[in-house]
Amino acid sequence: MIDGVFLGLIQGVFEWLPVSSEGVLVAFMSVVSELSAQDAIRFALWLHLGTCISAVIVFRSRIYSLLVQMWETKTTTSTPEARFLTISTMTSFFFGGLILLTIDMLLERAGVVVIVAVGACMVLTGILQLRRRVGSRKEISDLTVGDALWGGLAQGLAVVPGFSRSGFTVATLVWRGYGFKDCLELSILMSIPASLGAGLVGGLTSSVGFQWPMLGATVVAAATGLLTIRVLLVFSERFSMGVLVMLSGAAMLLAGLV
Repeated sequence: MIDGVFLGLIQGVFEWLPVSSEGVLVAFMSVVSELSAQDAIRFALWLHLGTCISAVIVFRSRIYSLLVQMWETKTTTSTPEARFLTISTMTSFFFGGLILLTIDMLLERAGVVVIVAVGACMVLTGILQLRRRVGSRKEISDLTVGDALWGGLAQGLAVVPGFSRSGFTVATLVWRGYGFKDCLELSILMSIPASLGAGLVGGLTSSVGFQWPMLGATVVAAATGLLTIRVLLVFSERFSMGVLVMLSGAAMLLAGLV
């Protein structure tokens, strides 16, 4: 049970930081449990249900407004933001699904070698974060289909253990010219359907997903994630985008080295 609490805390904190929560979870479980690499990844996916709940709570009003707009217009592309979330979600599911299938086949052959690869993936993610380009700030109303495709691709790639979903999506949107706070909010909104899908896949394909310690870990992840999101949003309002970009890149590089 104690291990489950720690796993929930890791997911709740690292899901929103530019560090791979999945990578940290898989590495941690390789030390404290006897789970196979496959079950460790599936359990890490399962815990995304917790942070999905926290994201829905924080952005409930915004989500409700988007759903009302879609219902009234009978389309999922009624606004630039709705179109962005729809296309990016479809893109990330497509690429993420293909990658997950590949990972599963590789794990059957590679076993615990995947754990060693987690460190290398984190280093790569850190380098990408440090190379973010700070451009002119666009507004949410400027979101394009291209932005959605790039954002969805970044999120799809993040199913690889060690690749940070938050880091990849925020870095991609910053590179596309949007302000850090908008990028952070869009990244969190994008995570909701992706986390829901990942959690269901992890729970349904793993033999450990519905045991009580694992359910407790999900609750802890939801509570911790709620606090982490609120802290990050306040942080993004009080500090300049340049500072946040450098801190995020430094955190990713440190995580990769560790």
